[in-house]
Amino acid sequence: PKVAFIKGHSNPVLIFGAGYDAAAEDIDGPPAVSTMGRGIFVVDAFTGDIVWKVTNNGDTTLCAAGTPPANCKMTYSMPADITLIDRKGNDGYIDRLYAVDMGGNIWRVDLEPTAGNTPDKWLLTHLAALGCNTGSCAAGTTPRKFFFGPDIVATPYYDAVLVGSGDREHPLLTHQSYTDANRFYMVKDSNIGNNGSDLSRTETSLKDVTPKDVSGNAICATTAAYDGTVNGYYFKLCAGEKVVNAPLTVAGWTYFGTNAPASTSSASCSANLGIAKGYRVRPLGGNSDSVIYDGGGLPPSAVAGLVEVDIDGDGDMEVSTFCIGCGGSPDCVGADCEAAIGGGKVQIDVSTKRNRSYWYIEGK
Repeated sequence: PKVAFIKGHSNPVLIFGAGYDAAAEDIDGPPAVSTMGRGIFVVDAFTGDIVWKVTNNGDTTLCAAGTPPANCKMTYSMPADITLIDRKGNDGYIDRLYAVDMGGNIWRVDLEPTAGNTPDKWLLTHLAALGCNTGSCAAGTTPRKFFFGPDIVATPYYDAVLVGSGDREHPLLTHQSYTDANRFYMVKDSNIGNNGSDLSRTETSLKDVTPKDVSGNAICATTAAYDGTVNGYYFKLCAGEKVVNAPLTVAGWTYFGTNAPASTSSASCSANLGIAKGYRVRPLGGNSDSVIYDGGGLPPSAVAGLVEVDIDGDGDMEVSTFCIGCGGSPDCVGADCEAAIGGGKVQIDVSTKRNRSYWYIEGK
């Protein structure tokens, strides 16, 4: 769970998804019908009382406001962390949530809608259905799964919701999930105000910008770069490749990691941990780079921040940026560049040039 301060409740709260359904955990292929983990909870951090929740109630329509919201079509479990956003005023209070589930859906919760900020006014809406190409999965098919919460990049015109799919629990070559067609998505949430709406974006409403690698070779397909049109973009991962950690956006790039199983000889004595990759992608432009990590395995989620370092050894501490697990840069130099837990300095390529502006008061 994540701790947050919200305007509609006096105490700090814990916010989390309802969890992973065991009915899907041990099934390699089309999942059984979920009966657990289908919901979002907001709990008082001091008392443990439920402040607000939304769960599946057996209905087949989308959700409306209420405590809990009525008519919820939430049919998949939610093991991923909930993404918390302070979008309104940057005042330290969380006013919006984004949640994803094991059926490829993206949900939005507004904690300060126009009607008010108390829990009985909170609004749940459905942003996207990306489990299958058309948004509707046929019976017996395996939807794309979101194990990790999305990252959000705010713009003046829309909020970019960035998320990758992959059945992390079934990574092997022998698993049926090898045939799943996984993606990395950027979905536009055009309702930047206090109220969301049921946009129900699908893959068919996004642009395919499947990229090339650093050598110019196509990764599974070749398409044009994203031009900002339609409702966002996606790019395809290679056969058997799965997103296995949470995306992180820092200094103009979004970083995430993948794993794909690799075949080995039966005579081999070494462990086969698959092919691990680190990606970096321009969140609003879609163009990307990637590197292959040494040793394979499942890369952990990247972490970035600031640290004080005595660079010159003179005792004067300087603040420096860092990122651990931010692979994908072809400009990186050193052993850490090919390590899934390698650290490095964040490369900020935003122009530091500033233009002066003046004002004056003409007196008598």
